[in-house]
Amino acid sequence: MRSIPPSQRKELDILGPDRKHSFPWFFVVREGGMARHNRDGNGADQRGFAYQVNYQPDWLRHVKVTRVLQTGRQSTKTLFRNPADRQEAPPGERIRTRITSPDQGIDFEVAVTDPRGTVARVRVAYVVTNERGEREEIEFTLENDLPPPPGDHPSRRPSEGNRPEPMP
Repeated sequence: MRSIPPSQRKELDILGPDRKHSFPWFFVVREGGMARHNRDGNGADQRGFAYQVNYQPDWLRHVKVTRVLQTGRQSTKTLFRNPADRQEAPPGERIRTRITSPDQGIDFEVAVTDPRGTVARVRVAYVVTNERGEREEIEFTLENDLPPPPGDHPSRRPSEGNRPEPMP
């Protein structure tokens, strides 16, 4: 376990069930405060199926859904677009997005730990049984391209010091 400098550490004293023993719990205080809570949104795909999206408002720009239409042609549609045009705060290092569509039995959550803020896109292929009883793959693309807030937060922006190494 990595050591947390005392200046970034706060301690809570939690009493055990017997109310005699205490257990110190530590948490890190990050610059800029905590990430904001997830928000709820909704949308519909190419076939009119309804979806609910639970998302981190300072990370997710939009969700696109790609599926094969009944004509056999592949189609991509923006399922949901974040109404914010830029971040209001740093998104935090753990990003969660949940997508559900009860009519299709779709329910999944993606959690990404991204301490350097360099993940740009996540793709999920989800298999459902369509109206004809056939297995069908639906692809969801979650994209992060919200501009930083005014005043910028360099700790969450790729820079020379925290840019990932290029792939060989």
